[in-house]
Amino acid sequence: GIRTEAVATRALAKELLIFGTLGYNLNQHRDVVSLVEGRIERQFVDFNQTEVKQGDPLVSLYSTQALVLQEEYLKTLRERWLSTFYERKLLDSMISLAEEKLLRIGFSPDDLLRLQKEKKAQADIIVRAPISGTIVGNMVRLGEVAKADQTLYHIVPLDELWFNAQVFEPDLGLLKLDQKVRISTK
Repeated sequence: GIRTEAVATRALAKELLIFGTLGYNLNQHRDVVSLVEGRIERQFVDFNQTEVKQGDPLVSLYSTQALVLQEEYLKTLRERWLSTFYERKLLDSMISLAEEKLLRIGFSPDDLLRLQKEKKAQADIIVRAPISGTIVGNMVRLGEVAKADQTLYHIVPLDELWFNAQVFEPDLGLLKLDQKVRISTK
């Protein structure tokens, strides 16, 4: 049973068994933060491992702060219509400031257009997903009061995972940059 073969240059392969853990890219992790204080009225996503797309609604908050800002905006719009030509420039800057405040707490330009059209403030504000990904941490419960700057969810895109390998020092020489590997999980 001896086999022979012609001399040739070729790569030698050695299988190396390495243990480790899979994790997400920490640089792509995003916290969803409440920008106003409010009570959680409705959760559109209430458990971990849920896939969301950018802009999907996550929670609805009842916020008196958002209500006051909307009323302030509507009042300024009404005053602008009743103002003289000279007062309009001042009121235009006040409207821009009120719009900026509403955008900063999570309103979209479409929400502002709806508010202008309906002329009725909404007590609920919808917190939306800032990126597409998977919910890996749900930090709130229905009925809970969320403080401003409180983290509500952790979202991570899981299309790129990291393998945190535990390699023994004698095996380090066998690993090369951009080397292809096969990972299996159990």
